[in-house]
Amino acid sequence: MKIFPATRAAWIRCIAPVVLMGAGAGAWLAWHPGQTLRTGAHDLGSNGVWMAHGWLADDQWFMQNAERASQLPLYHNTPSVIAALQEHKNRGMGHVFLDLYPCATDGSLPPASISGAEMLGLQAAHLGIHAWPWVGGTRGENCFPEKPEWRRTFVSSCRDLLLKCPDLAGVLVNVEPWPENDPHMPALLDELRQAMPKGRHVAVAAFPPPTLFQPGRSNHWGKAYFQSVAAKSDLLVVMMHDTGLSNDKLFTHLIECWTKESVQWAGETPVLLGIADYETPIPQPWHHAPTETLEHALSGIHAGLSSFGVMPGNYRGVAVFADYTMDARKWNVWETEFCAPRKKITVDKPPTLEDLMKGAVADAGRRPPGKAQGKTAPPVKHSAPEPPPMLRRPPPGP
Repeated sequence: MKIFPATRAAWIRCIAPVVLMGAGAGAWLAWHPGQTLRTGAHDLGSNGVWMAHGWLADDQWFMQNAERASQLPLYHNTPSVIAALQEHKNRGMGHVFLDLYPCATDGSLPPASISGAEMLGLQAAHLGIHAWPWVGGTRGENCFPEKPEWRRTFVSSCRDLLLKCPDLAGVLVNVEPWPENDPHMPALLDELRQAMPKGRHVAVAAFPPPTLFQPGRSNHWGKAYFQSVAAKSDLLVVMMHDTGLSNDKLFTHLIECWTKESVQWAGETPVLLGIADYETPIPQPWHHAPTETLEHALSGIHAGLSSFGVMPGNYRGVAVFADYTMDARKWNVWETEFCAPRKKITVDKPPTLEDLMKGAVADAGRRPPGKAQGKTAPPVKHSAPEPPPMLRRPPPGP
């Protein structure tokens, strides 16, 4: 009875698969995608962060349940707004994306607190921060860009808000899904740009390039379509999250690839690279929280940007989703793994809910911006330098 191969060729046929498997395992173990970079070289001070609905919501939204109602004084209060913006300025944020989402089925935006939005826009502008209402919704549920009447209402509603709140930077359009080669969303962008008040801008929550890990094209754009959307946008915020990956190495490598492709494909249009670090109550197939962390995403971004040698001129920074999913540990990771050293603004202590209930601080959300307790309250002065130009060009419009 033969136990071992009788010939050299037979030996090779037996051993070769084992050798190849061992070599592959060794290569996988030796492969460490991403880069650790703690010098702040990729922090330009013009990063972005997504913020909660309460900052712009009207009173009726808060009154829908007791939990929301208890939070109204904290959101519609000038000192609270100032403190939140100062914190984000210290973290290198030059853009805040304020949830005004989703729109109604006819295209109109949710009711907003105009005095609150005015006050927030004014304080943000004084700090050198661009404040953008984040608008849009779910395709087929409340967004119907294929219908001209829906587009007209949506565009008119955005314009009206910006006319009433002149210190807002523009609108960030976020419609999901947004399939590649869809002709209606680019038409909406054209109509929005034409309707923008002078000096306002249209930003887009853009989808990343295709990947083998997610073969569908409903939430991925090829190069030609990505470029066509970029040409109609003043700022792209590329949503590089919800990949469905559960392997840390593959996720980090994918972020590296998306970083390079997104910045290159955008051409002259400014780009923010969007990342997320959040948990879901129930595990979801599109988001594996232990893998999609700030540590892994920033490592991939550093590797992608470092591959250019010279920083691309249209790169503006990283956009974090979202401040309401972050905690002290995550913000520490952000500041350690990404932020550059900077002179910090002294953050004013925000009022507590107990202070507000006792009447220690007036609710200024419904007063004209800059007014508090009957006295004129100018925007808080600060010593932070002005950020570099963040947008490419002013959009057309009266």
